[in-house]
Amino acid sequence: MDRHYTVSVYIVHKNKVLLHKHKKAEILLPVGGHIEENELPEEAAVREAFEEAGISVKLHDLNTLRDKYVDTEREKMLINPMHMVLGEIEQGHEHIDFVFYAESESNKLFPGKEESNILKWYSESELDDIKNELLDDIYLMAKEAIKYIKRKY
Repeated sequence: MDRHYTVSVYIVHKNKVLLHKHKKAEILLPVGGHIEENELPEEAAVREAFEEAGISVKLHDLNTLRDKYVDTEREKMLINPMHMVLGEIEQGHEHIDFVFYAESESNKLFPGKEESNILKWYSESELDDIKNELLDDIYLMAKEAIKYIKRKY
């Protein structure tokens, strides 16, 4: 069994979520990719958002103890992913995916040179319109990300 650790980042800006057409899979997905050696999942999420969309993001965290916790020299509270998903990419190849929800202050996109340039911001109703084109989990998490970010305000 070949397993890799990956991140997916559902980025929201003004009640719209960013999806891109994955170059290899040729389906709409959130930005994301493999976690590099010695990289934390949260670092990979921020890096992938910048590499694939050219934007800076603020990751959201469900950890309600973060501001109350006193860090020690040997421990750090990490940003919790919203979900963790085990996905079979092909037989014998799986991804353990840390799914983050994030917010961007800008909707201006600047994908990297080697990245997909087919990116679009989708509202909830636009997601409903293309539901049959999306994997079920992508549809559900994209909708959930928009609702989650809305609740924060």
